[in-house]
Amino acid sequence: MQIRRLTAAAVAGLALVGLAGCRTAPNVAAYVGDGQVSVAELESAIEDRRTDPAIEQFASQDADTYARQVLSTLVQDEVHAAAAERYGVEVTPGEVRERLDQIFAGQDQDEAYAGLAAQGLSRADAFSVIRQQLIRLKIAEAEGLDEPLSEAALRDRYEQTTADRSQIDLGYITVPDQQTADKVVAALQADPRRYAQLAERYAGDFTLPEPQTTPLDQVPPPLADQAAAAQPGTAFAVPVEQTGGIVVGFVGPAPTFEELRPQLQQSAEQEVDQEAQGLLEKVRQDLDVEVNPRYGDLQDGQVQPADAGVVKILEG
Repeated sequence: MQIRRLTAAAVAGLALVGLAGCRTAPNVAAYVGDGQVSVAELESAIEDRRTDPAIEQFASQDADTYARQVLSTLVQDEVHAAAAERYGVEVTPGEVRERLDQIFAGQDQDEAYAGLAAQGLSRADAFSVIRQQLIRLKIAEAEGLDEPLSEAALRDRYEQTTADRSQIDLGYITVPDQQTADKVVAALQADPRRYAQLAERYAGDFTLPEPQTTPLDQVPPPLADQAAAAQPGTAFAVPVEQTGGIVVGFVGPAPTFEELRPQLQQSAEQEVDQEAQGLLEKVRQDLDVEVNPRYGDLQDGQVQPADAGVVKILEG
């Protein structure tokens, strides 16, 4: 009996030693370095979001998945805050709001946020995502990884983009005869901005109201050869029997650097962001992030369903 008591005590002691190295308090949803996201904090964040009917509808479909989604955001906020401190960068609320205004420019913001809510994302989540992105970009700048965002690099990217002829801005206007086609071609050559006016004058099934970005391999066959050979901002005429007239094709002028700057900037930022992600991963590893197994495992910065169930210390 004495031997059995000692053996049981030894097993219990070993179990305690094993547990001592794990941070598994039931009231903690995730440990992030010396900090933590409490279960109460997570539940409050979920409750706040679910006051939005659209988010409530999304979350109610799978409450566990939604809890992981919210926990991922809270953990990422903590990791990015630690990264910002390590690299000495700061992102102000004003900078985040300015970037959001840029993203939503030309859109109805209420409709845009409603679309996000349908995916379970609140305004606070949108704010967090953009703040995290700006932190990564500033870290990249601090570490000299932002060369793709320089003016020279953006202009090189512009030249490469405009030299790419895999797609063109193509419009076509169908007119009754060659004489009219010649006049429309001349008018477009003189002022490409008249396209919409002329398209309205000769509206029909074979007229596009506005030029559309079209891959060259999808240009209508009767126009394909001349469209591929045409310089930006030029027009040409092709008789097409099926239309009952002459089709005036128009290849839109190349956009200016300033017109393309937002698109070029976004593409360059994506490259820089990928570089910064490596630095962020190092911060995440140093923080030794641990997620309560009740919620899942942290994989690539996101809380995912656990691969295995709760570990059993003793079996049999």
